[in-house]
Amino acid sequence: MLLRGLFAGGIILHTLNTKRWRVNYGQDRQRKPKVNVAVPFRSKDTPSLQSEFSNSDVVIILTCFSHYRGGLTDEALIQVLKHLSYSEQAQSEYEYWTPSVPKLPHAFRSWHSINIDDRARCAQLFPYLHVRDDSRRSPTRRQQTV
Repeated sequence: MLLRGLFAGGIILHTLNTKRWRVNYGQDRQRKPKVNVAVPFRSKDTPSLQSEFSNSDVVIILTCFSHYRGGLTDEALIQVLKHLSYSEQAQSEYEYWTPSVPKLPHAFRSWHSINIDDRARCAQLFPYLHVRDDSRRSPTRRQQTV
């Protein structure tokens, strides 16, 4: 029902046809207060100061596209791992994420070997868990990333 409304209202077509990531929209990581929503850009990698999209559906769609195209930051990965640590099924969920990462060192294969408070150790893990835009373009590369 939601998707039908987005298609019928032309919002999906508008966002796909007229907005380019990091040129017309993106995330402003310097914004105060810090919010992780898409904002309009004036030019490539130049967010409009204190400007926002007026349509909430457009904001949600472009924010999803921004996260999809840009991947997660180290801070976002820390938040994900902290959230996972609260789960009763953390080990099984982590094992579900990691089989698609063939070069993941053996030391990081088990959830119990991860210490979220040890930033240096997490910094060694993050390059393997980052999902980047270029990995989504090739079907063979897609299988190699989380």
